[in-house]
Amino acid sequence: MTKSQTLKILIILIVSVLVAGFGYGYFYHEIRFVNQATQIIRDETLLKSDQDIHLQSVRQILTDSAGERREASERIIGADDVVNFIKTLEGLAKGQGLTVRTTGVSISELASSSPRYENVRLSLETSGTWSKNFAFLSLIETFPFAAHLARVTFRVNEENLDPKQKTKTAPLWRGDFEIEAVKRK
Repeated sequence: MTKSQTLKILIILIVSVLVAGFGYGYFYHEIRFVNQATQIIRDETLLKSDQDIHLQSVRQILTDSAGERREASERIIGADDVVNFIKTLEGLAKGQGLTVRTTGVSISELASSSPRYENVRLSLETSGTWSKNFAFLSLIETFPFAAHLARVTFRVNEENLDPKQKTKTAPLWRGDFEIEAVKRK
């Protein structure tokens, strides 16, 4: 083997090693790029799967709670139903044989600063026997609205009785009721 042949072989080997090195580097880079793209697709698929699972669970919760949400919604006074609410309460009192008078109505913000709901405070004054006032109180406690009694007082209504009636018949009682309820804005 001559020097020129050896040099040719050496050059061919060096070129072959360089080509193999560049080829290895190129394929390594391409494989790494494909792996990164595959990882991104995998992560997006997992994220989409998690979102689908979450969406299904939210839908299931909404389906399961539909009746309770409807019931809760029905217990809230409509935006334009305050007058009907007052008439209903007055009707309950009159149905018990009481004389009833609305002494005040106010609307205020809820403590939670809700953008959709507000508080209605209603003051009623009733007059009648103890048992009728107490029956009205019982009806309010089971009233089908999201209402609660803020204050209730009962006292003998002596201003309408003369001294003879106080001893002969049962006295009339005056009931003062402050009722709070939730109303849509």
